[in-house]
Amino acid sequence: IEAENSLKKWDELSAIRDRIEENEEKEKKSKNLAKECRNAVKILLQSAIRTFEGCVQSFLPRTDTFGLHVDMKADTCRFGLRRGDILVSALSGAEWARVITAIGCATTPEKGMAVFIPEERAFDPSTLGEVMKALGNAPGQVILTSTVLPAPPPDNWKIIDLSRN
Repeated sequence: IEAENSLKKWDELSAIRDRIEENEEKEKKSKNLAKECRNAVKILLQSAIRTFEGCVQSFLPRTDTFGLHVDMKADTCRFGLRRGDILVSALSGAEWARVITAIGCATTPEKGMAVFIPEERAFDPSTLGEVMKALGNAPGQVILTSTVLPAPPPDNWKIIDLSRN
C-alpha cells in the first residue's frame, strides 16, 4: 500500500510538473503575442502620425514644419514646430495661431460649415502673407485680423483695410 501511495503521489507530482511546463509555455507565447501586438500598434500609430503631420503641414507655410510626438509609455502627446530634430511646443502667439488653425483645417469634417478665426494680431507682414497663402485651400472660411497688411497680399483673399477711413 505504501508503494501504491508513493506511486500515486509521484504521478500527481508529474502531472503538476507537466501543467507547470504547459503554463510556462503559454505564458511565453502570450508575452510574445503581446510584444508583437505592441509593435503592430506602434507601426500603425507612426503611419497615422506621418499622415496627420502631412495633412496639417499642407495648411502651414513652407517655413514651418509641423511635428507630433506620441509617447505610448507615458500616454502623452506633444505637438508643435520642428526646428531640426527638436520638437518645439512652446510657440509664440503667431506660431500657435497658425499651428492650431492648421490642425483645425486638417481635422474639419468634409460636410458642414467651418469658420476659422485665429486670435493673433502680431503677425509681421511677410509671415501673414505666407500664412494666408498656406490657408488658401482651407476647408472653410478663414478670418484673420492683423495690425499690418500682408506682404505680398495673396490674390484669393478679400482684404478689408480699416485704416482707410
